[in-house]
Formats: sequence, C-alpha cells, structure tokens
Amino acid sequence: MKGLGDSSALCADGARVKGAVVFRDGFRADGEVHIVGADIGMDLDCSAGKFVNPSGSALTADGVKVAGSIYMRRGFSAEGQVSLRSAAVGRVLDCTCGKFLKKHGDTLKADGLQVGADVVLCGGFASDGKVRLVGANIAGDLEVNHAQFPDGGSLTLERAKVKGGFFWRGYNAELNLTNASTGPIYDDERCWPKNGDLKLDGFVYTRIAEGLREADLTAGPPLMLIPLLIAESMGLKRYGSISGLIALVNTLGAALGPLAAGWIFDASLSYTNAFELFMGAHVVGALASYTCRPLAAEEACLARAAGASAAASA
Repeated sequence: MKGLGDSSALCADGARVKGAVVFRDGFRADGEVHIVGADIGMDLDCSAGKFVNPSGSALTADGVKVAGSIYMRRGFSAEGQVSLRSAAVGRVLDCTCGKFLKKHGDTLKADGLQVGADVVLCGGFASDGKVRLVGANIAGDLEVNHAQFPDGGSLTLERAKVKGGFFWRGYNAELNLTNASTGPIYDDERCWPKNGDLKLDGFVYTRIAEGLREADLTAGPPLMLIPLLIAESMGLKRYGSISGLIALVNTLGAALGPLAAGWIFDASLSYTNAFELFMGAHVVGALASYTCRPLAAEEACLARAAGASAAASA
C-alpha cells in the first residue's frame, strides 16, 4: 500500500468497525496510516506489519477507541512515529518484539493513553528514539523488561499512573518518572540508568517487591508439598509411578490450558470464563487433596474393617 500526493497510504479517520482491524502478517504501508478517532469493536492487530514513513508519522491513531487489545508485536516495525495520543484500549497494549524507529524523535507517542489492562514493552522491544507515556493511565502492569533503547532512546512516564506493578529489568536508557505513580516495582539494580538519566522528582510507588521471595511463596510450596503428600498418602512402594503420572497430567494441563483459554476467548471475547473454569478446577483439586489420609491411617482403617468382617462371619 503506497501513499499518493499527501503521502497518506490509508486514511480512515472516524471509522466505525464492529469487528477487528488487522494490519498484520505481510501488510506494508509506504506512507502514513491515519485512523484518528476510529472506534474498533475488537482488536487492532498490527503484528508483523510494516509501516514506513521515515519523514513523518507511520501510524497515527490519536483518540482511537479499541474495545479489545492493540498488538504491535512479533515482527511489527514502524519507520516513523506511531501516535496513540488519548487512545482508549480496553485490554492490552502489547509491543513485544516491536521495532519503533525514528532516531532523535518520538517513536511511540502515547500521551494520555488509557489502558484497561497491561502495557508490554518487552522481549526485544526496540526504540531508537523517545517513547512517551506522559499522563497515561494503566489499570494493569507496565512491563519494560529487556527493552532496547539504542542511540539515545528514552522512556518518559511523566504523570503516568500505573495501578499494577512496574517491571523494570534489563533496561539501561534514560527514564523519566517525574510525578508518576505505580504499584510495586520489580527492578534489577543493574538496570538503573547512569547519573543524570533517571528523573524521580515526585515519583510515588507502593513498595519495592522482592520477586524471588514472592515466587518462592507461590511456586515453591506445590513443588515441595506434592511429593510429601504422595509419600504420606500412598507410600513409597509406587512413588515413582505415581509421580510420573502426576507429571504427565501436569504437562497435558500446561499444554492444553492455553489452547482452551484461547478457544473460550474466541467464543466469548473475554478471558473471564476461562479464569473461572481454571479456578474451579483448582478448587476441586484442593478439595481432593484435603480428603487424602496418611497411608498408615488408611491401612489401620482397612485392618479394622477386615477384622470386623471376620468376626461377623465367625
């Protein structure tokens, strides 16, 4: 798709779309894509799309309303500014592995952005210019893990409000948190910017989280308690076989769970039903575990029952 005359490749300002808008997997625009004020009923998906307008804006979506998520990930690239000023996103803004290129300019300008869940700038996200989230309001987490800002790139979160956690690891560029507020910070001391590249005036956060210790409290107990529960309730004679069976079921659950959640989302446009289903499965599993009795107690109960039966038959 190539721009003509005013260099606009596509202009759909004020468009109303009940479904999703898709600029992905092979889409390429040479010139500005302009969808200011558009109202999109599902996702705006630009995964692996190419937007090329080095001298100006590659994608302008100021004031856009997206009921679902905005995806600029996995092969997405923009040569020119991406503008999401005052955009409203119902779920997630996911820029995982996205490339935003406009050296010494604003690569991603999202002042006043409203996001109903997370903002993800992770896993190979790269910007050679400035990423602006000035005055943004993020209801979930802000993840900036291992983002790349070569050639003087920076992240500005001035006056931004992040209700969830601020994940800030593997980051070593200029960071402006002036008058921003976040939930817990998950940081890495090695990622703190050098002197003069970190602005914290008026910055407020709830706490600095200790990620490893919290992970121990959530992931550690099942790993330790399940073997103990097997040994206590079923003995050691068939411990290996039982452990292998449990590991197989866990693997199937890990493999099929995301597929089931994706199918439920496609059918209902919400993850709520999937979360409720998985929570119910956990409750059933917890109740089943609670009914387990020590093997010695079970054997004693069986012995008493056998003795009573023998006495009755005599």
